[in-house]
Amino acid sequence: MGPGGTDILGVAAGAHTMHVHANVFPADRATPRAATAWLRSVMRGLSPARLDDAELCLDELVTNVIRYAWDDPAGHEVAVRVERTENELTVTIEDDGRPFNPLQAPIPPPAHSLDEAIPGGRGLMLVKAIAPRLDYERRDGRNQVTFGFYKDRSTTAVPTER
Repeated sequence: MGPGGTDILGVAAGAHTMHVHANVFPADRATPRAATAWLRSVMRGLSPARLDDAELCLDELVTNVIRYAWDDPAGHEVAVRVERTENELTVTIEDDGRPFNPLQAPIPPPAHSLDEAIPGGRGLMLVKAIAPRLDYERRDGRNQVTFGFYKDRSTTAVPTER
C-alpha cells in the first residue's frame, strides 16, 4: 500500500467478524481532513453520532501529530488503522515523530475570562472526554495512539499506557 492508498486488510472468520482498513497519509496540513474523509468512506453504516465522535477524535489527534511530532514534517507519514467488530470500533494513529503520550498531557486550567484563556490544549481534552477508550504505546521508535468506542455508548473504560 502506497501513501494515501487504502487497503482492506481482511475480515476475520469465527464468532466475531472484524473489518480492518488501513491508510497511510503524507504528513502535511491536508492530512487531518483527508484522514477524516477516508474514515467516513470506510465506516458507512456506523451511527451518525458515533461517526461524528470518531471523526472529531481522529481530526484532533492527527492535527497534533502534524503540528508537533517533527520539526519538519516533510518526508514523514501518518498511518491510520481502523478495526470494527460488532461491539467496538478502534482507530490507531501511528507516526515516527518525537515521543508524545496524550494520556500524560496536561489539561489547561479552566479560564474564568477570555483574558485568562490560554490557546491550545482543548483538543486532547475533547478526545479524553469523548472516547471511552484511549491508549498509548511507544514501540520501535513509533507513537501508537488508539481510541475506541463500544457499541453501547454507556460503556466506559480506563485509558491504558504501555
